[in-house]
Amino acid sequence: SPSGCVSHNELYAATTQCYDRSCKAVHFPIWLATVGVAAKRFLGLLIGKPPFERPWMMRYIDKSMQIDASFTHKLLGWSLKPRFHVMRRLLFLVENMKRDPMAWESKNLAMTKRTHVERPGLKIYSAMMEVREEIIRGYVAYLTAPENWNLFPSYQRLEPHELQMRAEFLYQMLEASIRLGDRQSILSYANYLARQRFMEGFSQEEVFGALEYVAHGITDALKHYPGLEDLQDTIYNEITIALQLIQDEIEDTYDILAARES
Repeated sequence: SPSGCVSHNELYAATTQCYDRSCKAVHFPIWLATVGVAAKRFLGLLIGKPPFERPWMMRYIDKSMQIDASFTHKLLGWSLKPRFHVMRRLLFLVENMKRDPMAWESKNLAMTKRTHVERPGLKIYSAMMEVREEIIRGYVAYLTAPENWNLFPSYQRLEPHELQMRAEFLYQMLEASIRLGDRQSILSYANYLARQRFMEGFSQEEVFGALEYVAHGITDALKHYPGLEDLQDTIYNEITIALQLIQDEIEDTYDILAARES
């Protein structure tokens, strides 16, 4: 948590600004808001669909919960990066909602009704973050090993830091796909990847081999990861499907680009 506090007014102004229009907020006294929420909850209980809002929440409407997190930051040797502040992230939240409002609403409603145990994507994502460095380190070593020159000649011509950056980007895309359950982003990434590698002279076989190493590395690393014993089939299916989607998109894009050149 950062220090300070963000008010409802600030959040409202930022949100409406993202919609390219300014909407004046209508303010109600706390007693009227409490009556409204209580009535809404009563009606919701009658029809079996109680709302998220509760009357007790009304006590906190006008409270400014200023936080001084300096001691925690000093103790941990950590502080929140400015780009992760809620006022910066709000832009992305709103843009995602505007792009596909139905999907956005269904995902967020589902998350409010699930427990942590019932969200396998989040558990797998957390584990993937833990093993990320190990897998990327192995990926770079495998692709640059002298005995693999015949398999990955184009990759071996890259500078190690460039190969490292590419591996991290690929891994982050896989993480995001599993965490959000959004495979569309994987297809967009695969199309971009295919065009870049085609222009750089990489063969399909090289690209496929590199992708398969990462996919197998993830499934192997998570095979005995604590707490994921019951999710092995889910892990295998998610990673396998993501790999197949990427490979199919790369193959299609390579065929299109090769046909244009001929």
